[in-house]
Amino acid sequence: TIAIAPPAPEPEPTPEPAPAPISYTTSFFGNAAQSSSSISLSSGSQSLSQSSLESNLGLALGTLDTNLNGTKTPANATEGSAFKISYNANIGDTISFDYDFNYFNRFPFLKSGNFSFHDFSFYSINGKTFSLATPGEKGVGSGSTKASFSHTVSASDLTASNTFNLAVGVVDALDYAVDTNLTITNLSISGTTPTSPTPEPTPPADTTPPTIALSSTS
Repeated sequence: TIAIAPPAPEPEPTPEPAPAPISYTTSFFGNAAQSSSSISLSSGSQSLSQSSLESNLGLALGTLDTNLNGTKTPANATEGSAFKISYNANIGDTISFDYDFNYFNRFPFLKSGNFSFHDFSFYSINGKTFSLATPGEKGVGSGSTKASFSHTVSASDLTASNTFNLAVGVVDALDYAVDTNLTITNLSISGTTPTSPTPEPTPPADTTPPTIALSSTS
């Protein structure tokens, strides 16, 4: 009797590796403060001057007076608060959050020369700055505006050392009289799943019957 081994079972598929935890630092400026579930900031008490805020965020002096890369009309910023997140990023990482922009002004469309009195919120990626919420633009008016933000990291976002800095702030424009508030919730940074090499397939078990040599003598 010749015993033939059964075929070997198929190997279990290798599970996809989980994304590595992302560690980042957060810096707060002016009255920006973090609670267990949100980050709150305003253009009110304990705000920093425009120049001090720009310096702390790594922005060129006067950046907040501009049209922020064509995303809003210019406004002469005066003071405000902000926070900045820094970490070593990978292309494909996603940063997202929800925000509530609260702006109350009895004269929301008042202007002085080429500048408006619109307090505004902004975000900056490695020094390149854009409007987050500005009254009179993109459906934002006086009162509460709630929306979501999401950004996927690209190669152009990163420095030579892969450093990624995201700043978010809110400022007064032209005056110091009206306090505008910004609340950030559900802040999330998710990384890409590392790609692992595809394992070589396991060859099937050899089920060919063994060769039996027969000899005879006469």
